[in-house]
Amino acid sequence: MIPTPRLLLLLLLGSALTAGVALAPIMLWLAIAYLLAVAVLVLVDFRLTTRPTDLEVERIADTRLSLGAENLITLLIANRSARPLALHIRDEYPHQFVCDTLTLDGLAAAYGLCELRYHVKPLQRGDYAFGDLNIRYPSLL
Repeated sequence: MIPTPRLLLLLLLGSALTAGVALAPIMLWLAIAYLLAVAVLVLVDFRLTTRPTDLEVERIADTRLSLGAENLITLLIANRSARPLALHIRDEYPHQFVCDTLTLDGLAAAYGLCELRYHVKPLQRGDYAFGDLNIRYPSLL
């Protein structure tokens, strides 16, 4: 889980309340109540958000890619959760390849599939391996 600017702003406000305790000691209880409320919201958001295990990803590519040509890479993402997900994906293709895009964006419907495509161009012969797929999606809150 990566904190959003909204969460960081809420925590900054909590630190301002905590700093205000030096001016008015009664603000201590307000600061504690505020930070506890933010912590509860973070926990609720964590529990309600789709788990990474609810996504199933498959990369489809030819076993042999053509040298100097555009080769199609297809990513299939199955969403096994009850809510749609706006996906932001970065594939770790071999660094020796030229790629037509760095990131891909798509929408995976609830209990549905998302198909994304991009092209790579190998510039030299060799054995290459693709790395991981990095997927980001917003949490519920």
